[in-house]
Amino acid sequence: MASNWKSQLDLPAAGGGGGSGGGGSGGSVGEGRVTAEPAVYVDVTKLSAKDKKELNAPRCCDGGAAYCSMFCLCCLCTVIAPLLLIFAIRPAVPSLEQALFATAITLAALGLFYFCCISSFRDLVVGAVFCPSKGVEQVPSWADIEAPRSASAIKKLKVIVNPNAGVRRGASNLDICKKIWEELSIEVIVVNTTHAGHAREIGRTENLDGIDALCAIGGDGTIHELVNGFMSRDVPSDVPLGFIPGGSGNSIMAHFGTWDVAEAACRIAAGEVNHMDIMEICTCGETIVSPHLVGFGLVGASGILAEDYRCLGPARYNIVALWKIMTGMSEKTKVVLTDSNDESFKAEDTLVMSYLNKTQHFGKGLRAAPYAKMGNGLMEFYGIKAKGMSRGNMVAFLLQLPEARHQDSPAVTYHQCTDAKLTFPEPGLMTVDGEVVRHDGTVHLKCLKGRLKILTPRDTIALKK
Repeated sequence: MASNWKSQLDLPAAGGGGGSGGGGSGGSVGEGRVTAEPAVYVDVTKLSAKDKKELNAPRCCDGGAAYCSMFCLCCLCTVIAPLLLIFAIRPAVPSLEQALFATAITLAALGLFYFCCISSFRDLVVGAVFCPSKGVEQVPSWADIEAPRSASAIKKLKVIVNPNAGVRRGASNLDICKKIWEELSIEVIVVNTTHAGHAREIGRTENLDGIDALCAIGGDGTIHELVNGFMSRDVPSDVPLGFIPGGSGNSIMAHFGTWDVAEAACRIAAGEVNHMDIMEICTCGETIVSPHLVGFGLVGASGILAEDYRCLGPARYNIVALWKIMTGMSEKTKVVLTDSNDESFKAEDTLVMSYLNKTQHFGKGLRAAPYAKMGNGLMEFYGIKAKGMSRGNMVAFLLQLPEARHQDSPAVTYHQCTDAKLTFPEPGLMTVDGEVVRHDGTVHLKCLKGRLKILTPRDTIALKK
């Protein structure tokens, strides 16, 4: 995708000069050393107003007054006033009544003209209904489906269950899995999570002697915790991990081609082992990893604000995103990306959102990065410029995501990269696999190719939606 950003292709590699993210902020990138007890995670539901201000946390009310005022004024002029003029006001003079009727029709016609021909509703209709871009066909989950594979005999496994994930179906999902595993004479040891971050603690400290696999039943957040805990063990373990969908979005499992609990359990029992890429993230002097998504701007705000509306299920992400599109948000961002040929791309612009994916999806079936593959050692970077993007354009962008029709949008800057450094004017918050994480204004990412052993077949196709 050609970029309209200021770009420079002869820059030094972003990871050069010592491999330190942000001039020392975030520690050394590429070592795979995950901070054992990171302090970068934030529980936004427990933040005071002062804390939110210091962290530049997005707020639902930001921009709401201006948008609501504009919306109410439009409704008053184009709907309420014409109705009052036609039905509520009954002047004694017939000619005055005719004038009021004509005024009402004129106001309604002007409002309709503005709505259809001048406002950004036109951009929405054109972009999402009449002239949508061609979508991207389904893409394999792995870069090389013919690569040699290994197998592990699964006789005994530990399974971490998050009973509060998604719509609180952890126990019923466990019953489905246990039935399949026990029929295959697999011994199952269950460990239930009791609080936020517990899966990370289990992954870091659980005794895995004699265990053939460590599995998790939960959503992307549960998998994130498990992977980070597992990779911060004092003594690294060679035990493969297994994932069972049980959350709201399950984007990681969508990449591996199934949302079906029973099918995922059978895959684990089959014992095929493959090596999964992960993204290493360094900021605030700490290192965490992500098997899925790092989001900023609208993507980050949607994940952060949606935490207050978990009762709405997966729909909360789209509802919050739509509201923030209406009220408006953007942030100035500097980006330096390095590709697999060690060529670099530098950009600086005001973005509505930016994100780096290692999987093809985010949310519930939104194909945000349709060309993402495991095993290629590449992250998918997307930046959406604020300039020229109306509300209608942004809503159309959201509607295009399920079919990956956004890929060819002129507002989208897309690059595959092995290393990325993002710099912001101030410290703030980002979302990592659905978890809220603070940053110090600089975030350095590196793709660690094949770093994690997981139980999943290689010949899978990512879900289309």
